[in-house]
Amino acid sequence: MVTPESAAALTDRGLKRPTNEDRVLAQELAGGSLLLAVADGVGGIAGGESASTGAIETLATELPKAPSDDPTKALKHAFSVANERVRAQAAERPELEGMASTLAAALVRGNKAWLANAGDSRIYLFHKGQLRQISLDHTWASEQIRAGRLTNEEAKSSPFRNVITRGIGVAETIEPDTSGPATLKKDDLLLLCSDGLYRFVSDTEIARVLESGTPHSMAERLIALANEAGGSDNISVVIFRTGS
Repeated sequence: MVTPESAAALTDRGLKRPTNEDRVLAQELAGGSLLLAVADGVGGIAGGESASTGAIETLATELPKAPSDDPTKALKHAFSVANERVRAQAAERPELEGMASTLAAALVRGNKAWLANAGDSRIYLFHKGQLRQISLDHTWASEQIRAGRLTNEEAKSSPFRNVITRGIGVAETIEPDTSGPATLKKDDLLLLCSDGLYRFVSDTEIARVLESGTPHSMAERLIALANEAGGSDNISVVIFRTGS
């Protein structure tokens, strides 16, 4: 059962954006599994909202229908269906042309977690006071850095630094990064978030918040910190705490 002590999924418009194009999910599935996700839409107000909503809704409906013996395959299938639906919707409505969405998801069964992501929404693991990013950013700048073509400082000043290279609706097909099963220890935390959090709140500040409180109170505090830092983007936070 999803309770404030076990999981939280919060999203906030921020202080500068007219609407919230992020979507979040913390959904209990049959058998006690938990599905967590964050989606951050791009492509204008109408397009961004439609893309992120489509990504989350498709994930929530498709994953429970998939065979349970291969969680990674199930996640990939749900991402693929979401990609097809978002692209089909964009093709039907000219005002939605070019819309897309990031999607970061975690499927938790007991103390095991399977992960999938496309775009620059992130998944972190908080273990014994240490915060570690366990997803890869799919942005032009991040890929240039990994290829050794740009330094971190050069990437920060690039006009293409935030352009996502993978995502729901970006291309005809999608290949999310996947991993798992990861073994979670008691009181480990999974944090899924949009860039509206990590671009404005440092890893050190995030880790400090995750030291104490419930997932719900932690998520509220992280959103408050992002708004205190200017609130220039929508902010989404999903947190899960492993039980015994």
